[in-house]
Amino acid sequence: MSEPVVASEASIVPDEPRYFDQVREICRRVQNKSHLTNDEILVLALSASLLALAPYVEPGNNRDPEGTLDKILGILDHTDVVAALQSKMDLLIHSPYRGMPRLDAPSGQMVKEIDFGCKRNANLY
Repeated sequence: MSEPVVASEASIVPDEPRYFDQVREICRRVQNKSHLTNDEILVLALSASLLALAPYVEPGNNRDPEGTLDKILGILDHTDVVAALQSKMDLLIHSPYRGMPRLDAPSGQMVKEIDFGCKRNANLY
């Protein structure tokens, strides 16, 4: 069993090789499955989005904001990603089991302080 990942200072894309090794390993493991789980779909989509963003935020790179946004939207706005996200949200709302919390994750009280996009999209508070 691998060591838990502990959050550090904010970084768009982790520099550590372990991150990329894990993404490649997940890709390898799912490539012959008949159906992916929602977790697999969401992890792959988020990883692909971060990898698409990486060249944009690297110092000295030519920045292509429109191309970068198109890549990320192409990933996140995919029907399977949206369906997986909707299914996970339904599970979080309707299931008594929410999974294991990460010990270094923010508390529920901090949701108002962290802009998860809720303020822009709905009056949730």
